[in-house]
Amino acid sequence: MWIYLGQAYMVIGKFDDALGCFRKFESIVNATMLKKFNSDELKSNCMNAIELLKTRKNIAIISSRDVARNEFYKYYDWSDANGKLVPAAEQFLTTMDKDNQMNPVMFIANDKQTIYLSSYGKRGERGKDLYVIRKMPNGNWSTPENLGETINSEANEDFPYLDRDGRTLYFASKSKKSIGGYDIFKSKIDFNTGKWSIPENLGWPINTIADDYLYVPISKGAEAYYTTSISSTKSEIELRRIQLPDQGEALVTISGYYAPTDQRVRRDARITILKAGGEGIITSVYTDPNTGKYEVTLEPGLDYVIVVEGGGYLPHAENFTLPSKLDNSDLKQIVKINREVE
Repeated sequence: MWIYLGQAYMVIGKFDDALGCFRKFESIVNATMLKKFNSDELKSNCMNAIELLKTRKNIAIISSRDVARNEFYKYYDWSDANGKLVPAAEQFLTTMDKDNQMNPVMFIANDKQTIYLSSYGKRGERGKDLYVIRKMPNGNWSTPENLGETINSEANEDFPYLDRDGRTLYFASKSKKSIGGYDIFKSKIDFNTGKWSIPENLGWPINTIADDYLYVPISKGAEAYYTTSISSTKSEIELRRIQLPDQGEALVTISGYYAPTDQRVRRDARITILKAGGEGIITSVYTDPNTGKYEVTLEPGLDYVIVVEGGGYLPHAENFTLPSKLDNSDLKQIVKINREVE
């Protein structure tokens, strides 16, 4: 009785009451029952939720609908995103993946230079981990690189999404920091050190005691899509679009075009943005090798340095300033470069 009452309290968000029920349950049952109902994990979920409720986020559900569970990502609007989820390419799947994953997916960025995916790896000793795969200069894909123990826990991680700033990774994890099932976390990479920040749980009520995943910010972060199974059926899952009144960021997106004047065919380059004054790398992206297009998302009102590397040229750097009042407009940037002839 106590275990079921505790689970009922969790559903309605009364985690203190739920925690009391689980402790009462543990005081009256034997070791076999404790193992059967995994009360330690339920208590951990409650304690995580109690802590996260201290910084509860205000959200408004703009729209909600049930979609097919096995292809839920196809119902997202990816037009404002940095890329999209697609079925995982077989060349990136291990034998463990093929044997244990149903309908595996991967995230591919708009520039077609970076892929993130979840994989059991060769042995699957730690469940599913997140990996990154990068397009190499010769056009081939690199070997999948594990994102490391800061991101990957002893449990499963899945459904990665790299935001438009090129630094923020949203993903789902069943780690010990979860409220229950998959929770949505975010982490930012430091381009200067190559290290990820400690993952931050997005908290209640975005995360629930059920599976929640694939968080995709839109409208400069003031809105987002994500999926939850809190009230779903076996074949369907709920896709939500939410508004976060306190979360919108004053960012601007620069749509750039790299055009070397003495190499008409080549359009491949790396674009790195640094804060002026030696404060380190803000973001780094690759141009589309066919069109030369790229996008960077930056904070207005600051001075920056753009560094262009590619096409056999020496690295080229220039300073630029983003005015503080831009009305969240999208900006255009054209980078023209040619090899100097003495």
